[in-house]
Amino acid sequence: MRILLLLASVGVTASVAQAQSDTLRLYSSRDTVPLDANGFLFNPRWLNAPPKPPNIERLCRFRVISGHLDDRRLVTTGPGRCLSADERRVVTLNETPETLAFGFVCSSNTQTGDVRGHINWFPVTVTGQLHWHDYAGGIGEDYDLTFDLAPPVPNATTSGNSRPKELGHQPSYHLEMYKRESLDSLPSVADSVPVSELSWWHLLKRSLRDNKQMQRLVDGRFAIVTGVFGLDGVHAFQAELHPVLAMAVLLSAGRPSGGGRVREEWAVMVRNRGNEGECAIGRLPLNPTGDSLQTFFLDLGVWDGAGTPQVRLGPSWSWGTRPPRVKRDRRHLYLAFTQPRAEPAVPPSLFLGTVIVEWPSPGEGSGDPLARLEPWRPPRAAGLTLERIRPDSLVANISQTAMKMLPGLSGSRILGDTAVRDTLAVRRSRLASGQLEPLDSVWEVTRRTEATLAHLVSPRVTHFCELDADFDNPACTSKFRLIAGLTTTPSTTRSWGLFGSGYWLPRGLGFVQHVPLFGEFLYGLGYRVDVRPDRFALRCTTTCGGSVDGISVRASGQFAPNHLALWDVTLTPYFNFGAGAFWPERRPVNATWNVGFGGEFETIAPRAFPLFRTIFAELQNYLSGGGLQSHWSFNVGSVISLRHYLSSRSNVSNATW
Repeated sequence: MRILLLLASVGVTASVAQAQSDTLRLYSSRDTVPLDANGFLFNPRWLNAPPKPPNIERLCRFRVISGHLDDRRLVTTGPGRCLSADERRVVTLNETPETLAFGFVCSSNTQTGDVRGHINWFPVTVTGQLHWHDYAGGIGEDYDLTFDLAPPVPNATTSGNSRPKELGHQPSYHLEMYKRESLDSLPSVADSVPVSELSWWHLLKRSLRDNKQMQRLVDGRFAIVTGVFGLDGVHAFQAELHPVLAMAVLLSAGRPSGGGRVREEWAVMVRNRGNEGECAIGRLPLNPTGDSLQTFFLDLGVWDGAGTPQVRLGPSWSWGTRPPRVKRDRRHLYLAFTQPRAEPAVPPSLFLGTVIVEWPSPGEGSGDPLARLEPWRPPRAAGLTLERIRPDSLVANISQTAMKMLPGLSGSRILGDTAVRDTLAVRRSRLASGQLEPLDSVWEVTRRTEATLAHLVSPRVTHFCELDADFDNPACTSKFRLIAGLTTTPSTTRSWGLFGSGYWLPRGLGFVQHVPLFGEFLYGLGYRVDVRPDRFALRCTTTCGGSVDGISVRASGQFAPNHLALWDVTLTPYFNFGAGAFWPERRPVNATWNVGFGGEFETIAPRAFPLFRTIFAELQNYLSGGGLQSHWSFNVGSVISLRHYLSSRSNVSNATW
């Protein structure tokens, strides 16, 4: 019995150790994972099978270390094991230098090294049901169409992904594509053209400003989507397919009124590149390596037991992409799109159209033709939306809406592939309807997941904040700090006094992100509360009346655009602004404001002396009303990081604060 208990104990210990050492990973060369016909991961999942979508910020704590705007390196600093060895070689960081320089919209305070863009893997293919999310078409927005896609279970969503009630409250991937690269390329159609003769893509373009109408067009429809898988560092590390590079949406399925064949109508988009919005730079390619001409395969699945369907084109438009071809085998119905490889000097290619699949008459296939899609759907979502789009199902008087880009907006900066911009003057050609030509060759599925995004190759992702030397970087500091030091006061009898502050560098403020116009701005700040002895001179008109002593309490927003490595010192310049109250002796309380700038210096002091590890110097202008004059104050002191302090007294260096 004692031996059995010992063996059981060893087994439990081994299983716990295995669980603790398991790695949150999407891909590893040693894993056997499903691939689509392109060699992309098909319906990927976190391979360590967490019981619920992982909290990426808590587990991985992705951060950026940097000494310069053009040299930002992605690291993990959390207590969990994140990314396989294969992923650490190919995962890339995509941020835009424009917002790194000023920090608003796409950034949070660099004193914690927060990610201000996208952490990208590679293109993957995901199936599921759609829900319309939003169109970011206002001033300062990035003009992206956004959808939610509820995938099968298990999957690779995170705790940051939304759970739309229309999709059964299931975590759903966030999909985005830039309108100017997609819908704006459609040729104009006169308002007199009946809705029944328009493609689904035209209806989307016309309805973008009307969420209710977009929901009628999108919600509940089955979709197959290929896009770059990544985590959005600005939005709670939600899992995204951004940009969407290929998309097939099932619009209707059923028998024509006269019976006969079973007819399916699919809206299809395929392109060779796309951008990631205002928090990124460049356009990401569908296939970054390979021949100059590349073929993308879209699998619509096969009705079990049915014969070869007729596949025809409905209203479709294409430039830079050959008309699609078709191939059927025992388990697959492939559409093949041949297009040029995405390179800076090559114009973009795009197919937007309608594909009609007509299966043989009922009786030749077994069961429901849509049963083939069941394994590709989320488990708790409502039934598929399969009704054809009719004029009476849309809001009356739908009209073409002009969507013009305003000069100087963030969306106009993100068109370039590295330093080369694509030409916007592209010859459009309308494809004639007709049966698609069959494929005249076979292909071999090759694993393309290992390919990096060519122009965004970054250094290998490493785990940081483990060594003493790592703690010289702001990315390893805690979010909560104490500040203490000396401050000048405008007096001949007392020129220096003590003051203290509490400083909070938040990951994000939840509700703040939804504040119109100011949400993103507030998200990019640290927050600080100062308590200090203060002295204001009385404002005088003819003669001066001395000064008043008291205590000031102020709350400030603090912004640090970027930290710099200077020899053995890390400098973090910042500015702050805020408001509070001044309690003078025997006088009414006065409102007070402050604005100023300064810098923190991360020194190489030994970890045994955390009080002297980070010092700061700043110049503040304190303003007040109530007959008091403003004054400048010079403050110096030390920043005490709880993470630094505790790690200097413990062997545990990966505590998350």
